Amino acid sequence: MTSGKYPIIDQSQDYIAGYSDDAAAVVAAKKPVIIFGDHTCAVKYIDFDFIQGADGIKILRPSDNVNSKYLFYFLLSNGIKPSGYKRHFGELKNFKIPIPSLADQSSIVSQIEKEQNIIAANKELITIMQSKIEKVLIRVKS
Repeated sequence: MTSGKYPIIDQSQDYIAGYSDDAAAVVAAKKPVIIFGDHTCAVKYIDFDFIQGADGIKILRPSDNVNSKYLFYFLLSNGIKPSGYKRHFGELKNFKIPIPSLADQSSIVSQIEKEQNIIAANKELITIMQSKIEKVLIRVKS
């Protein structure tokens, strides 16, 4: 469904799978959670109320000594990789995740997000430059 009050989160690579107005199905995210796709190993950072799209997701609620974004970024870059159609949560439960101090976790998150902002800005610049090149080529063809 492409419209509705609540986003549907599943284990696909799409951040949001759809929308629904089914208030009875809402998972209240009192603080940010990490969604782990049991079959796909997809990892999503969710800081809003949502509807669980299928039973193939695991909702990870980090303890107070773990910054949710730190856990998200760590799993995104160092997490479990899918190995066929099977459940992977057992592997994740045994996965060793380094937990530095909260201050260090926050610093790591800040550094990652600064780099991501630079990447986003460069992608936007590339799009602008590609558009300019296309316009010049159109003028040349005319």
